[in-house]
Amino acid sequence: LDDDQRKIAKKIIEAYQTVIDNPESKTVFSIEGDAGTGKTFIALAVIGKVLNMLQKAGGEIRLKQLPRLVCCNNPASDAIAQNCRMDAGEDPKEINPSFMINRQNFNGNSQYFLANALESIYEKASPPPILIFDESQLLAEYTDAQMVALGQHNAKTEFLKWLEDKKWRSHSGECKNLKSDVSVLTMLSPITVFFADPKQATRVKAINNITRKNLKSHCANVGYEYIQMDLNRSYRSEDAYLAMLRGILYSEPSGKAPPQAQKKFTLGLVDTEKEFVKKFNSRMAESTSCGMVAGYTREWKSSGAKTAHELENKEVDWTIGSEEFHWNLSPGRTWIFSAEERKKQIGYYLAIQGNELDELFVYIGEDLIWDKKQNTAMAQMDKHQPKSECKKFPGASDDDIKRCIINQYWVLLTRAKKSCTVYCVDDRLRDIFKKKSREYGYLP
Repeated sequence: LDDDQRKIAKKIIEAYQTVIDNPESKTVFSIEGDAGTGKTFIALAVIGKVLNMLQKAGGEIRLKQLPRLVCCNNPASDAIAQNCRMDAGEDPKEINPSFMINRQNFNGNSQYFLANALESIYEKASPPPILIFDESQLLAEYTDAQMVALGQHNAKTEFLKWLEDKKWRSHSGECKNLKSDVSVLTMLSPITVFFADPKQATRVKAINNITRKNLKSHCANVGYEYIQMDLNRSYRSEDAYLAMLRGILYSEPSGKAPPQAQKKFTLGLVDTEKEFVKKFNSRMAESTSCGMVAGYTREWKSSGAKTAHELENKEVDWTIGSEEFHWNLSPGRTWIFSAEERKKQIGYYLAIQGNELDELFVYIGEDLIWDKKQNTAMAQMDKHQPKSECKKFPGASDDDIKRCIINQYWVLLTRAKKSCTVYCVDDRLRDIFKKKSREYGYLP
């Protein structure tokens, strides 16, 4: 951990130690940082520290004593589960059943964990001491799933009545789901930690849910302690590169002297699709940590294919230059781990969000242009595929949708550790990338 990361981890552990002495205390953390600043790393470090403290205290460690990590990005949760184990002597345990829940299991299938956590409060049972939400900007207030888990409990009717009284259930049609908003999530544990990058808010139905404004306001209303902290140093992409992208995508000023490239990260810009594909094929032949990603501007004709064999019988999704590609296999959770898949599959943003590769080739499609009159990047809703996370949603404005489209490109452009090669369909946007790349020292 660096100094800033260590400071945040220490603050969370101090809150945990306070809970030991005062179980009624409530603390809510809002921690924001750009891509690669170590948000997930801090979450795992905190969990590891608590485990270490419990082991030193002696006795059997029970599940309810462990912090719980809700990983709101499924491919990222897969990567964590594959690479992390809880030390248990000769019988190492996987991290997933021990203390991690992915978003799909949290609110996509049955909200099993949320249901049981709320029921534990209803039955006055002990909640987890720390509840951490990673990539919390992706968590929507409402889901479409049924509360299957509640059917397993005798107290179902009384519990649903209790939820109704607390206004913690949605009222859309036959849906009997819980709301995943700040009022519910912050009361599930004595300490609730929200790690987020607002520029990675890529789902319209989630974009205005877990925000600092909502968290701060709610904590003030109910008397919870609210702690807001930031991470500023990226360990994936260079600070100069991130500052350049913020200027292009969000028109954020760079100051009188923009930070300069440190030559640890390479940015390439190409003028034609043919050149883009040629460079990609060349790098894929040499690197096992390379891939191509794109904005959602092509119909997903191969949707539903879950194996390479199924994909062979599907219509081609992309033709770039003279090369044909499919979108990644559904639901996109294997693409990041398979160099073979990445040779002929283009990753949708969900396949790369929360993960990283050494080298990325980013295709910026017709849904992002440079508006010369307003001198800013502009999302084109009519060029973006309608069956995406940026589709119309009750209560969402056109500006929300456009912001999500731009945020998806922020995700795509910030997943490379060593080099990023970019092709822009829009000529003006391509020229802006070239101009800014020279200002920041990435091009001569």
